[in-house]
Amino acid sequence: MRDSTRLWRNDVVAVEDLPAVDAAPFEALERRYLVQQRVLWCAWIGVVLIIGTVLLLALDAPAWTWPLVAGTLLAVLAAAWVLERLAYDHRGVQLRELDVSTRRGLIARTTTSVPFTRVQHVTVERNLADRIFDLSTVVIFTAGAAAADARVKGLSPDRADRLREAIINRSNLDDDARHDDGSTG
Repeated sequence: MRDSTRLWRNDVVAVEDLPAVDAAPFEALERRYLVQQRVLWCAWIGVVLIIGTVLLLALDAPAWTWPLVAGTLLAVLAAAWVLERLAYDHRGVQLRELDVSTRRGLIARTTTSVPFTRVQHVTVERNLADRIFDLSTVVIFTAGAAAADARVKGLSPDRADRLREAIINRSNLDDDARHDDGSTG
């Protein structure tokens, strides 16, 4: 027999009683993701270097501007190289009993937790750069949101597929549990 009062209660939960997301370790992304990000930075700097060279030649720029432009681009590339490494160390994914959490950011750190009860669908994406580096991105969409609520970049295709399946299976289990107790959601 179902407890109908349980279906309509909304008990207060103290924030300090909630489990900390960071209590369990986040799984690191594939090392190839760091390599991919660094290569993409090099490609962008290369494009800027080509455009800058064409402009300097077209404008018949003085000789002193060449080392200035090259030095600036090298400094940007060096900074990007170091910052990508630091940012990589703060990225990760954590699959827990009731939700999946993602962590990213170097300066502005963001942890996003998506409860399985809110998951509408999950996709695996692979853009050109991902295919070149054999990587995938898991994209999680929730109820009431037009855009993706969470993205887990930098996973191997096999790992991305397993994560997608785990999220779908746990979301379906939550759906089954909600239907079993007579609630809707």
